[in-house]
Amino acid sequence: MRGMALLMITTILLVPLAGCTGPDGEVNVDITSEELQQIIDDNQEDFLNNTTVVVFQDYHNNTTVVNQYSNNSTSSIDQSGASSSSTTYNYNGTNLDPETFVVRVVWDWSDIVNSVTMKRNNNFTVNYTYYDYATNNDRNDIFTLACSNYYDAPAQSNSSSPNNNASNYWQDNDNYYPWWDYLYNNTIRDLLGDVAHSNEVENVCRESGDSSLLIDNSDYYAGNGSYDYSSAFVFHELLIPNGTALKIIDISSSTKYVDYWGFLNTQPISWTLNGIMPNGCYDLSNIVNYYQDECSNYYGGWEDIHLSFQLRNSVYADSEFTFTMYYQIVPVTNIQ
Repeated sequence: MRGMALLMITTILLVPLAGCTGPDGEVNVDITSEELQQIIDDNQEDFLNNTTVVVFQDYHNNTTVVNQYSNNSTSSIDQSGASSSSTTYNYNGTNLDPETFVVRVVWDWSDIVNSVTMKRNNNFTVNYTYYDYATNNDRNDIFTLACSNYYDAPAQSNSSSPNNNASNYWQDNDNYYPWWDYLYNNTIRDLLGDVAHSNEVENVCRESGDSSLLIDNSDYYAGNGSYDYSSAFVFHELLIPNGTALKIIDISSSTKYVDYWGFLNTQPISWTLNGIMPNGCYDLSNIVNYYQDECSNYYGGWEDIHLSFQLRNSVYADSEFTFTMYYQIVPVTNIQ
């Protein structure tokens, strides 16, 4: 209102005077309402650009008003009950939330170990004597069969699909005879059972110990209660530019594998950053352990930071991994 008054005074002073001076020294200005409105319209833009807008509101409770759409706003709230208060708003832009990104990485043991020879993928050859029902004679022939016959038998004899919960033949053979009976004739079924413990078969087909374990997490043990993951498999890389910070929103992961005893295991993966041993909420451990209530989900801002996401899990011959991360790269100001 003060700006309007100043504008009006300036306008009156600039208008050529017409009329005469009254007996009391007053100056009478002869100007029509249309001319006055035109002057206001011509100068409206300059008037608005140099005016502070004050909004008056009545508050009847203890309330703090925050204008979330203004970059710079000041509030003056009288919280004394029913009273008049004012808030000044500077409308010079809007705050937009940073973009949310998602990365989903899927891999398996073959991406980690370049070349692995699994005995279950071999073939074995035996000389087998058997009774041939078709000719009603004893026969001796040479047979070559797949070692996979001793692995992953289905739980039900009426199904030909493997059961990932099954044990191999030497661990538990309860389901193998019904499976072989479903797949083959009596001769092959009997042969597989008769030669399973022979040297020809065990040396070629049977894994010694838990040979399906390709990478053991204990291999990273550096002694004195610490681990060195600098050589661990890198499954994702990310750059945090200087002046920005990584904000973790959510991370989910899983690994699936069949263990030595033939049981299917599904659990979250263990991972780390840049080869560190995660320890509480310190430095990069802050991000690895972001899900802990006391840890922050922010990291970076003072320089370009390269992150290598690394696997800490043991890896089995049939391991499958999934890692999903939702995050934001948010601007920050480095104050030194």
